[in-house]
Amino acid sequence: MQEEMNNLKTLSIFHFIMSGFTAFVSSFPLIHVTIGILLLVFSANGFFENQDEAPPAAVGILFIIIGGFVVILGWTLAFLIFLSGRYLRNAKKYGYCLVIAGILCLMMPYGTVLGVFTIILLTREPVKKLFSENK
Repeated sequence: MQEEMNNLKTLSIFHFIMSGFTAFVSSFPLIHVTIGILLLVFSANGFFENQDEAPPAAVGILFIIIGGFVVILGWTLAFLIFLSGRYLRNAKKYGYCLVIAGILCLMMPYGTVLGVFTIILLTREPVKKLFSENK
């Protein structure tokens, strides 16, 4: 039983690492949000010599909305992966950890490896017993 708990703790560390990596990568669209804000500011303040050449305000708003949506979605996913790591460490919420492992399988290549290892570990009988004891 101690070996299974050690495996869960090791797996939880990798979930924490994947959470941080996901948060980092999903922060890249903040560049688009910044560009959208700059487009709005420059268009409003007459930065362009010929206002006919200036992009419409809808372009800046579109950059802000789409970039912001992607960032929020990525950070939410990173938080959910972080929670999964905490639950794995404490051997709680078996179903939640299994669902997040399935979602991780979609995040190629590292998430797929982590998700598959998590699923393999969670489907072992001693681990299921450990989760049922810690409800």
